[in-house]
Amino acid sequence: MTQDAQTQDVEVLDGLISLSIGSAEALRTAGGHAKHSSLGPLLLERASDRDHLVHELQASQRALRGESGDTGRESVAGMAHRAILDVRALVGGNVQSAIAEIERSEDSLRRQFEQATYRKDISPSVRELIARCCSRLREDHDEVWALQHATN
Repeated sequence: MTQDAQTQDVEVLDGLISLSIGSAEALRTAGGHAKHSSLGPLLLERASDRDHLVHELQASQRALRGESGDTGRESVAGMAHRAILDVRALVGGNVQSAIAEIERSEDSLRRQFEQATYRKDISPSVRELIARCCSRLREDHDEVWALQHATN
């Protein structure tokens, strides 16, 4: 793999890692504040799933960089979204509103991963990893979507 291709792989993974860290934190925060008995555990489980996804992406990124430390940071968008969820949780927003916001966020994250799978400037192995992660995100999104429509 050329240095340019490797750099592109690392940059794409870094962006997805940052978004995923923001997602995990938002889900964890919302799950910790959820007032609906079944919603809290579901969100905390999704946060844990997102943590595993982050670790998988970071492992691939470290292998590309030849590093052993953690990489990736929460994005500004992730921090802003987490703040929105924090405010909604603290002011006691209703369950439907919270689930709709979570579904919107999960859909946005899934789209970012899907778009990355279409990139021609990343290696096939990184594209395959992203596609596997995208499949898991799609399943998570569908579960939250079903929950949203069950509570309406």
